[in-house]
Amino acid sequence: MKNILLLVALFFVSCNEDEESLIPQVDFNFQLLDMNGNPSTVFNEGENFIFSFLIINRSDRQIQFDQSEMQTQDFFRVIRLVDSQEEVSTVDMGRPYNGVFCLYMASHTISAKDTLSLRIPWKPDENWDTGTGKYFSPFFCDVNSDNQLLGKGNYQTKFSSRFEFSVNGNAFSLPSQDFNIGFTIQ
Repeated sequence: MKNILLLVALFFVSCNEDEESLIPQVDFNFQLLDMNGNPSTVFNEGENFIFSFLIINRSDRQIQFDQSEMQTQDFFRVIRLVDSQEEVSTVDMGRPYNGVFCLYMASHTISAKDTLSLRIPWKPDENWDTGTGKYFSPFFCDVNSDNQLLGKGNYQTKFSSRFEFSVNGNAFSLPSQDFNIGFTIQ
């Protein structure tokens, strides 16, 4: 009888482990980079910078990222923080693009131990395009190349989103996460 109970207990433990192992380890990295690709939150007036958002698949399995569930309204939006004596107000400075995920694709494949990279400069220029440019990213379209470089001040870029993935047709979702970067133009 003890052997049967032990086998049943092992069966349920292994089932739970199998269910949990269906959800691969996914990490996110949101940062600003200088034009040389170095992380920074302080830039000089007149200096361009790059938004970088990485979806990192740390598992040993290929996963599919479902772009349709990502909230993109505030993705890479810049807000200027204006201090007054009584309160802090904000000014919407815009985004470096008008469209993201413009080419509809049900999902994007992220290979095992690989990264999906979404990068775009604040002021896209002739080195940036949706083809083979230095900052190649097939995700952005209708870029705001007329963005003005930011003046001195304190700024913020933030967004919240939940993320949907699938592994071998089994969907899973990660709860909404907040991403926030404060940065300074000096």
